[in-house]
Amino acid sequence: MTISYRKKPSIGFIYLVLVGAVTALFLVWGMRRPALEEVWRMDIELGLGERPPLTADEMALLQSSLTAHPDLALFLGEDQHAGVFSANEDGKVEGSYAYIVRNVDTSGLLVVDYAGVSRKGSVRVTARTVGSRHTGVCRRDEPYTWRLPQEGPFPQLVEIRLAPIGKKGRPSPVRIDLGGTP
Repeated sequence: MTISYRKKPSIGFIYLVLVGAVTALFLVWGMRRPALEEVWRMDIELGLGERPPLTADEMALLQSSLTAHPDLALFLGEDQHAGVFSANEDGKVEGSYAYIVRNVDTSGLLVVDYAGVSRKGSVRVTARTVGSRHTGVCRRDEPYTWRLPQEGPFPQLVEIRLAPIGKKGRPSPVRIDLGGTP
């Protein structure tokens, strides 16, 4: 059976459908969480130690926010030119990861050393920025050091992962310093 007459949609109907689609896209776009709000949420969760390490997408979002808003580094670093902004106590980290933000004018020497008198075992340290990665070991008598590459004229985000060597569980507490000497 064939229909001998088929009416095509009018220009007004096509316009109405397009306006509806554009309106729906605008509403979906407007309901997304803004990047700086996401950074603020991650900062709070990292500071409390209430979240797993950042994913690659979250790290890229944080670095792009630092690039777009350089003053954000002072907020994350607690008004210092470089600082640990994940869970720490004056640079002493007891967890398995830490995040540092550094400004361009800060030395790029990252030093990870044992904190306090607890120097049991060795700790494998994996440090990475958005564009570089370095792995080493922090031993009882030898701190881990890495000269961070300069990746641009903007603040730099550094992720540090810590893992005990030869045992399970959390690594021994370490002190993280950016700009110091080993």
